[in-house]
Amino acid sequence: MVIPFTVWAWRRLRAAGVPVSGGPAAGAATAAFPLVLGGVHALAHILTRRGPQARGPQARGPHARGPHARGSQARLSA
Repeated sequence: MVIPFTVWAWRRLRAAGVPVSGGPAAGAATAAFPLVLGGVHALAHILTRRGPQARGPQARGPHARGPHARGSQARLSA
C-alpha cells in the first residue's frame, strides 16, 4: 500500500513543479518500510507474549475493559 501511493504522490508533485529529490535511496527506503514495520510488530509480539494461557479475554484479568466499563463497580465491590 505504501509503494503505490508514494509513486503516485511523487508523480503528482513532479507534475506540479515541486522539486522531488531522493533518488534510489528514497525508493529503497520506501520499499523496505513495510518489511521493517512487520519486523517491529513481530518483535513486539515475541517480547510481550506471556505463554499459551495468555490467549483470550480471561487471561487479561477482571479489569481488561478498563475501570469505567459497565459493571466494573459490581466486580470491584464483590
